[in-house]
Amino acid sequence: MSHAVIEVLDLALKLPETERELIVRQLVASLEHHDPGYDEAYEAEIARRLEDIRSGKVELIPWEVVRKELMGEEAPED
Repeated sequence: MSHAVIEVLDLALKLPETERELIVRQLVASLEHHDPGYDEAYEAEIARRLEDIRSGKVELIPWEVVRKELMGEEAPED
């Protein structure tokens, strides 16, 4: 590691966790390659899912039921 990397890392590790997380997110984002078709595909998927909800094709699960299942608790019966 270069002296500059060691110095930056040393300074970063002294920051509060929330600020370190911000730095990590920005560094990772700078490394990711953006696919130009991604935004369009994402928007189309969101639109499709919203339509499925609005049309009644899918049934939403209340957060309380999901939380209890995740926590290993018994979900309330309908």
